[in-house]
Amino acid sequence: MNLARGFILGMLGLILVGPPMGMAATPFEDVSGVGTPQTSLAGSPEVASLEPIPPDPLAIPGIANVPEAVEMRRRLDWLRRSLGQGNLEHALWAIDGCRAYLARHPSLRSVFSRELDELNARFNAFGFADLPAPTAPSDDRPPTTSASGSPTESMTGVPVAPPPDPPSEPAVSTTDSLRNEVLYGIKQLRARIAAKDPNLPATIAWTQRRLGALKSRRDKADTKVILEAISALRNARASLSQEKRRNEVLYGTRQLRARMAAKDPTLPATIAWTQRCLEALKACQDPADAQIIQAAEQVLREARHAAARLAVPTAAPPGFISEKGRQQMKAVVEYAKTHHRGGSKGFCFNAVWGYLTATGYGNLDHWNDLPAMGSGEARFFAEYLNASPAHLEEAGLQRLDTALTPPITSPHDSRIPVGAVIVVAAGSYGTAHPTAGDIVIKAGPNRFINDGPNMDYGTKDTWYGKLLGVYVPR
Repeated sequence: MNLARGFILGMLGLILVGPPMGMAATPFEDVSGVGTPQTSLAGSPEVASLEPIPPDPLAIPGIANVPEAVEMRRRLDWLRRSLGQGNLEHALWAIDGCRAYLARHPSLRSVFSRELDELNARFNAFGFADLPAPTAPSDDRPPTTSASGSPTESMTGVPVAPPPDPPSEPAVSTTDSLRNEVLYGIKQLRARIAAKDPNLPATIAWTQRRLGALKSRRDKADTKVILEAISALRNARASLSQEKRRNEVLYGTRQLRARMAAKDPTLPATIAWTQRCLEALKACQDPADAQIIQAAEQVLREARHAAARLAVPTAAPPGFISEKGRQQMKAVVEYAKTHHRGGSKGFCFNAVWGYLTATGYGNLDHWNDLPAMGSGEARFFAEYLNASPAHLEEAGLQRLDTALTPPITSPHDSRIPVGAVIVVAAGSYGTAHPTAGDIVIKAGPNRFINDGPNMDYGTKDTWYGKLLGVYVPR
């Protein structure tokens, strides 16, 4: 029988959806703003025994394995500790939290309701008669009240009333002006929360001061009003936090649109920030935020697409040469002009290779670079680089003649920049060897340097032959 019961409860636990298990050790935030009242209840008959009610619900077979049940046990233990320490404000928040948790997980009510009811009864048995007086500024004394009971000025003459619009109804009539002020503040808090009034922070501060003064009287008759004020202040601060998150999301969506329009490179960072704010707003689980959340998610999708387009590098135009490459071309020309061998005598490849490796042309900065390339004839340079894009990558060069439209077919083409390497096939104008071809550095209009200072390729109109390639740095 117990095994069957445990199985049923365990299955119920598997379909429950509760808050994350990784909650802080103190889940109930102190929102009083004036310190945590610590009341010594030692020896009181109501708290003489605060041990768990036997039998412990977690001892029921199967329950201990249900995460929601374990979480409820933790909440009840926190409530029990708060009562034992005399921290009645935390106890109030713990009771509210336990009730809300059971409302979300009704299958746990039959297991934990009895213990929660007993702890709630113990809480109700205490008042605030023994609470210590809070520390308050000397100029924050209780204000006088008008005939209607609403606060006007403090004893120092400084206005302390909440923002000017009065409640639609007069404050609750009572012979106690201080208690009446707290009730007035509670009513104003609720009204401003409902209206999303920007004056809510001022009302919170004013009501908190009045609450502190009321606590300082240590009158058990004020217990109900004090607890009601604590609850109202907590709700007001939660509303402020939610409003802040809402405004952050709205700000983030505006910034995303602006950065998309400007193609701002900081767009990815704005996406990440807005996403974090959106997740925080979603955690509030307020249906009123549904429209804002939906609009923000749409803008985030558009922003991610825009960021992806910004991240794709723009393809360089054909024949684009970097500034570093242009400096290399300038250097090789200056070196060739001062280190040529005086005349074109058949050692063109040997001489040009020396120019390139001496000046760091592309990736060529050592005589033994491109070890797989043949070295006996000029044509080997073009044949090796033309064989594979990987070979061009290895040399740090790009082929210019075929990258342009129409392609370059003559060493006299004006599109060839000064500092480019030109290779022509055997049988072209100016060559003599039957297979080697020729290789030169373009040093200026109609000026080409190999092992000599002026290789003769005729003119634009008289040149004939085949161009094997034109090469420049990237």
